[in-house]
Amino acid sequence: MRNYKTIENYELMKEENKEIFKKYFLNNDKIDDTDIDDIVYCLAFWTYDDCELFEFLINAWYDDALEVFDVIEDHDYMIYDNCNNMGDVAYEVVHECYYDMFKNDSILTRYFDYDAFGRDLEIEGTFFEFNNGYVEIIK
Repeated sequence: MRNYKTIENYELMKEENKEIFKKYFLNNDKIDDTDIDDIVYCLAFWTYDDCELFEFLINAWYDDALEVFDVIEDHDYMIYDNCNNMGDVAYEVVHECYYDMFKNDSILTRYFDYDAFGRDLEIEGTFFEFNNGYVEIIK
């Protein structure tokens, strides 16, 4: 995983990726060419996964590059790795948010319907299949 945390790496990344990201931002009438350098500077601090998620969201759902940029820059997303379906995502959500209730594999675990909860999450939220798992947009 690449992570650009230094100015030297920023300069390298700027040259490597500026053209890639320009195609998404230059067609956006909300920003002008001078904003591109500011955006690329922020991108220098993104991980490889952030960049990959950006391109995925542009191609999968969003048509506004600036909106996608804000989602990633503000960390308004949650990635659920190794989830094969929304039932698996529901399991992760329940055990992350309600750990104390489920930590002893109580009766709740046996009777909780993860698949039904996963369907509700999918209906109410914004989820996409992404890199052997799912990503949720929280905005």
